[in-house]
Formats: sequence, C-alpha cells, structure tokens
Amino acid sequence: MEPRPQAILIFGALFFLYPVISQSQTFRKLDNTTDQQALLIFKSKITDDPYGVRKTWNTNTSLCNWRGVTCNITKLRVTSLSLDNLGLSGPITPYIANLSFLSVFNFTNNSFHGSIPNDFGRLFRLQFLLLDSNLIQDSIPPSLSLCCKLLLLDLSMNKLEGTIPYELDALTELQVLQLSENFFTGSLPLSLGKFSSLTNLLLIKNSLQGSIPEEVGRLPFLINLQFDLNNITSELPFSLLNSSSLLILSMALNKISGSLPSDMFSKLTSLTTLYVGGNNLAGSIPPSLVNASRLEQIDLSVNNFDIEQFAKSTSYKPGEICIEGIFRNSTAVSLFGNPNLCGGVPGLELPICTAVPQKHSGKSRVKLIIELVARFTAFGLLSGLFLFLLRKTKSGNRVSTKGDFYSFGILVLEVFTRKKPTDEMFTWDFNVQKWVSMALPNRIMDVVDPELIGINGDSIAKCLVSAINIGLMCAKELLEDRPTMRDVSVMLRSVVNKRLS
Repeated sequence: MEPRPQAILIFGALFFLYPVISQSQTFRKLDNTTDQQALLIFKSKITDDPYGVRKTWNTNTSLCNWRGVTCNITKLRVTSLSLDNLGLSGPITPYIANLSFLSVFNFTNNSFHGSIPNDFGRLFRLQFLLLDSNLIQDSIPPSLSLCCKLLLLDLSMNKLEGTIPYELDALTELQVLQLSENFFTGSLPLSLGKFSSLTNLLLIKNSLQGSIPEEVGRLPFLINLQFDLNNITSELPFSLLNSSSLLILSMALNKISGSLPSDMFSKLTSLTTLYVGGNNLAGSIPPSLVNASRLEQIDLSVNNFDIEQFAKSTSYKPGEICIEGIFRNSTAVSLFGNPNLCGGVPGLELPICTAVPQKHSGKSRVKLIIELVARFTAFGLLSGLFLFLLRKTKSGNRVSTKGDFYSFGILVLEVFTRKKPTDEMFTWDFNVQKWVSMALPNRIMDVVDPELIGINGDSIAKCLVSAINIGLMCAKELLEDRPTMRDVSVMLRSVVNKRLS
C-alpha cells in the first residue's frame, strides 16, 4: 500500500520544523536560565533576610515559584519582582537588568543600600519602579530615562542627592513621580512640563530651591502637586490656575512670596486640599475661599496675610467661629493657641459670644482647619510641622506608628537648629540628638537658629526647651522609648499654652 500524499506532507513538515521547535525550546530554556542566574547573583549579595526569603530561592524548584517572583505563562520569564516590607538589606546588583521581561520592581520598605545601577536603563519593559523607604544613595542615573514604558517611579525616603536629571522628561507615559524625603538640590527642572501624562508629582522634604517652573501648570492631568519642606523662594506661577483637575496643592514650609491669586478658588474648582503654611505669603486671602465648595483641608498658617481685610470681605463676625459655607462639612477642627474664641461649632465647649466693642485689632487668629497665623514664629513652625505629621497619618502614609515618629523627631530638631543629620559636624557617634541634648537646658539658645526666635528670645527659652525635648523623645533610638501620637499632641498643646500664659 502506497503512503498517502497527506501523510507524506505532514511527515515532511514535521521533519523540517523539528529543528526550529527544538531550537525554540532551547532558547526558552536559556532565557529562563538567564533570569535564574541574575536572581541567584542578587540573592548572594543579600546580607539580612529576617523572613527567610532566600530559602525559597534554590535550583530545586522553578524560579517562578520563588517568593516574590512572578513569571508570564507562555515564556516563563520573570515579569515581577516584589520583595517589599521584608527587612532585606544589601546592594541592588546590575544583574537585575538581565531580567529583560521585568515590568514590576517593588523593593519598598527594606534596607537596600548603594546606588541605582545604570544598567536599569535596559529594562525597557519596566512600568513600576518602587524603591521607596530604603537606604539608596548617590544620584538618579539618567539612564532611567530609557525605561520608556515607566508609569510609576517612587524613590522617596532614601538618601539620594544631586539634581533631578532633566533627561527624565523622556518618560512621557509616567503618571506618578515620587521623590520625597531625599537630599536633592538645585532648582525644579523646567523639563517637568514635558511629563504629559503626569498625575502625581511629590518632592516633599528635599533641598530644592529657586522658582516653580511655569511649565508645571501646563500638565493637563495633574491632580496632586506637593513639595513641602524645601527652599522654594518664588511666587506662585499663574500657570497653576490652568490646572483645573488639581485636587491637592501642598507647598508648606518653603519661602514662597507674593500673594494668592484673587481668582485662585474660582479657577481651581476641583481643589480639595491646600497647604501653603510656613511661607512668606502676604496680601489678602481671596474672598472666594468661602465659596470653594470642594475644599476639605486648608492651611494658611505662619504667613503674613491681611486677616482683617479678609474678615471685612466676608459676612463673618470677628471673634466667632464660622459654621457656614465650607465649614459646615469640616471633619477636623484645630483651635490651637486661641483661648479667646467663642460660640460656633457645637461640641467644642466654647463660651457663648457676648457683645464685643466695635474697635478691634483684627489680629485674632482663628484656626478651624484654616490656620491664620499672623507672623512667622518658632511655635508657629512647630505647629506647622505637627500639622504636616497629622496630614501624612490621615493620608495613609507610614507615619502612624511609634517607629515612624523617629523621622518626625529628627525633622523637629532640623527645623529648629537648621542642622541636617548629614551635616559634616556630625559623626557616627556624635549625632544631632547628642549635640542638642548637650545644650539642654541652659544653653538652648546656642543651638537654635536665631532667625526663628525674634525679639523675645529670652522669654521663650523655657518653652523652646520643652519643644525640642519633644523632638528628642520622638528621635529616641529604642522604639519602646518613643511617644505615641496622643502623647505628642498633649505635649504640643502644653507647650503652646505655656507660651500663651
């Protein structure tokens, strides 16, 4: 019986295709082996592993079953490496860049150190890069601009320094840029305006200076802009009024001058949060503020606003707590340092308002979410720092535990002394805490920045000792020695009341 033509055709096709199929399987094996070798080299550099992650990383099991490793189904290539919150320490090896299919790299909240490898620029499929809350040093490698598919870049809470590379403007798909709590210097790059997809830009607590680029106001999808605790000195750019989608605008504790644009609240109609406390803003507060129906939180404290002019431009009587308009839906109330307030919101246990003389100074400082502090003082600054802490706690950031109060304590000491923990005067066995402690209680003025004291320095020395002691307690080395949020709140209130009395 002669073979059928169809059988001959199928056999011939399989004969010629076999080398191709075999070669394809070989390449798949080689590619997968490349990923495995890269991870094993990285594993060998890990020095601390309290949860035993490395035990699951062995050649007896598929790397796709290793803890923190995810592979795609078809090619068995590593697409995700997520080792967040595991207490790991060690360097990040350049071999990670051999994971050419990697789209998610999440090392959040560990103790990885060293620099970000330049080779990361080869991860052209990378979409999420999270290295926040580690000990990463040096600068951001410009090669990251080659990760053209990057959607989220979070390098916050590290020890990064230098300027923000202008090359990053090539990341046109980037939606979140989080670089807060590092040591970046220089000015905000003009190239920020080229992040056409950016929704969140966070640069809190660095050493950035100069002006706010007009280009920032041209980001069409921007909803969250925060760069508190820097050295920004310019006025607010008018281009920001074009950011109609902006929900959060936070620029507290800088040196921003000028005034708030008169049509600010009629243009930024989506705004829910505004923090500009601790700057050099002056002039009148826009009267349209009372009609900002979506506004939930606002801090205008420690500026030079003309509060009397604002009071005249509204229907609210001086001395009384406002309960109408946007204040009707307030969920948090602060009357810190205002013992002479009366009436208003039920539950605050304030006295009933009585008739007041027509002549008044206009300097009454009402703080109902709105913090209207007339001049820049050391205690206004401390109050602003604590508001910053409360905001981060409410927003879900990691400052709600005793362990997180360490950074707040260091921040308090840094603000009062103008000395960073990285100052060259400090060494491994002589830090800012020891330096300040040595000055307590009699030589406190030797370590406090004189610009924060004003003309009544001697009269507030005792209160300064109490305030700085709060910072020292929060910055205790042992976790169990640090106070709770409630403790800090009580102590701060005591300091302010002592000053007022």
